[in-house]
Amino acid sequence: MSLKLGDDKLTICKLAGIKEIPFSAIEKIEPYKDYHSDIRLMGNGGFLGYTGLFRNKELGKYTAFVGNYSQAFYIRTKSGKIYVTSSEQREEIIRQIQLKL
Repeated sequence: MSLKLGDDKLTICKLAGIKEIPFSAIEKIEPYKDYHSDIRLMGNGGFLGYTGLFRNKELGKYTAFVGNYSQAFYIRTKSGKIYVTSSEQREEIIRQIQLKL
């Protein structure tokens, strides 16, 4: 899995396909911290990362594309969808996206 920052969108390259999130659709982006109370609803929960649908008290239901939760951040879209993903350059990605919001 990898992340690519374009001029107008974040692209999440997964093992099977891609997910594009336009910057114009993003309402909020912040580091994700409390993953210990997450419940997997559907998907992979550990082997080669965390992908699928998860739920917790803070965010509610979200879609995860996470390799390492200690490097994770979340994106809330204006339509209410929530995505959690991760990167070794988490702080820089968050900063770059916040500049474009």
